Parts: sequence; structure tokens; C-alpha cells
Amino acid sequence: MIQFKTEEGKWSWLAGLIDCDGCIKLSKYHDPRRGKVKKIRSTSWLCYVTFVNVNKEIVETFNSLMGRKGKIYTIRSKIKNHRTCYRSDCMKVHLREVLPKIFPYLVVKKKQCEIMMEVIKILDNSKVGERNYEELDKYYKMIKKLNNPNGKKTRKRVRFSRYYDDKGMEDLITKVND
Repeated sequence: MIQFKTEEGKWSWLAGLIDCDGCIKLSKYHDPRRGKVKKIRSTSWLCYVTFVNVNKEIVETFNSLMGRKGKIYTIRSKIKNHRTCYRSDCMKVHLREVLPKIFPYLVVKKKQCEIMMEVIKILDNSKVGERNYEELDKYYKMIKKLNNPNGKKTRKRVRFSRYYDDKGMEDLITKVND
């Protein structure tokens, strides 16, 4: 595990990891059982940071700095010559303490962090039936747009061999981007 000389160095390093290989997410899901049983709104919110890297030691250090002792997921690619990646997901319990510490050092994901801290504050200070769902939905849409500014689907399956012809790589790129 990586050792740090100062607290500032530790939090700035963690902020750099999240800026480069991390994702600050707010997910919304519907639980139909919850609405039927408790007679409350059945929309639930998940606040989390996902971090993916090919170096397992870095992911383990990320986990420990986030206050997690949980599982590190191994992602093996089916594509030849692709390296194995490791992923860690940190939920609201850990984010509550860490996000304010890394906020000053974030550059790329500073706005997402600011929104997420506000969402966590709303979720912590209100009971399930009393939450302002319109405000949470507004924050959800803001983070979603910040994480995907072009509005395109992030996963697009393309079979390169089908599009490749004798004209070369330029035609391939234009056909894939259309």
C-alpha cells in the first residue's frame, strides 16, 4: 500500500485518481415492493464513486483511503491483449466524510462533487417520505449531464471488421462516428 507524508498529499492524490479514473454517480431506481408495503414513494437514490484501474495496489490504496474494507472487483476483458482491470465502488457511508476533504483538490469532477455533497446532506437530513424528490431528480439530471456532456450513450458496440474496407482507416472512423 502507498504511504503518504502529509494529509494534504493523501487527499490531493485521491482527488487526482477520481478526476482521472473515477466517476461520481447518483443513481435512481424504483423498488415496487417498497411502495406497496410502506405506502411511500418507491424511488430510491444511490450515491457512489466508482474507480477503475489496471494496478491493483492503487485500487487497494483507493479503497483504504475511502474508508472501505470491501471487495475489489476484477474485470477481465474478452478482447485479446486487453489488460485486467480492478474496480472499487464506494457508497454514501464512506463519501460523507471523504468528499469534503478531496473537494478543494478536484479539478474535472469538482461540480459533481459539490452536487453529491448537497444530495448526501438532503438524504441525511430527511426521512424517506419527507424528501424533496423534485430537487433530488434535478440533481440526478445535473450529475448525469456532467458525466456525459454530449448526451450520447456511453456503450456503443461496433464491429470494426464489418465496416473496414480497402479505402482505409479514415472511412472506418467516419462510419463508426455516424
